Amino acid sequence: MDDNEEVRSRRKALLGLDMFGRLMEEKRYHDAAVLAAYQCPAVLRNQKTLEHFRNAERSETVPEPFLCYCNALVCLHGSPLDDVESVECTGYMLKKDMLREVEKWWIMKKLSASPDVAKLLLNHHDCSISSEVRRRSLRLAEAVYTRCGAHGEALVCILRQGQVHRMLSVARKISTLTRADVIHVLRTHPSAQVGLMLLSEEESPCQPALTAAEVLTSLVEGGDTQAALGVATELFGVDGGKLGDYTMQDDRTAKSEWLRLADLCFGIPLLEKLGGQIVAACNKKFPGYRE
Repeated sequence: MDDNEEVRSRRKALLGLDMFGRLMEEKRYHDAAVLAAYQCPAVLRNQKTLEHFRNAERSETVPEPFLCYCNALVCLHGSPLDDVESVECTGYMLKKDMLREVEKWWIMKKLSASPDVAKLLLNHHDCSISSEVRRRSLRLAEAVYTRCGAHGEALVCILRQGQVHRMLSVARKISTLTRADVIHVLRTHPSAQVGLMLLSEEESPCQPALTAAEVLTSLVEGGDTQAALGVATELFGVDGGKLGDYTMQDDRTAKSEWLRLADLCFGIPLLEKLGGQIVAACNKKFPGYRE
């Protein structure tokens, strides 16, 4: 860029900033939004402009300022919204109960696949009383998490939709899925049914399947003691009589993992008996251990 071009570029930027200021002052928010999003994006498409529209004076006689800017960004500019714009615009639209617009933006590939956008959708799900809105919010959150590679969170969204078998089917197709991802899913959305499935070599998406200690620890840490007790009863019997044999045959679980689970159980009245049985099994399998 030669000196003359640089001067012209600076002059254009100054003119754009001056015009934007006057339009905002005159409450011509639609025109200001078009200027910022389409005509002078290099100068005006930034965080400061978002704040200008967010804090602009509202009036019943003029369009909602921030809505003008959201629509201009989506409809007039060729490129998708960046992470900050996606979060700001999505958050605004959801507060206005305009989920359908957000869904439309996603289909148009205008939204960034940001975990923060997905979190806004999950919050919208939790706050809504409409079952239809809750269902659509979860589905869109799942799509956003999937596209940004947050597979564990996407699987949790599927479970929250009550689709256990689809969760397992989707999980098996994710080549980058880790054991930690699977444990995160179970801890975040604890379920006896899912826990037992993750113990099965045939059904578990990770190989080898999770151990009993991993499943029980995840369920307890996830806050579902009833689910933990249900899995323990299924594995070890109603009175826990099978725990000793199970522990002896389990060559994948370290002593420290069993004892960590026992410590968790001792803090929960419903599971204190299980904790004592785990300690007894550890004494038998690991003679060097002392209570």
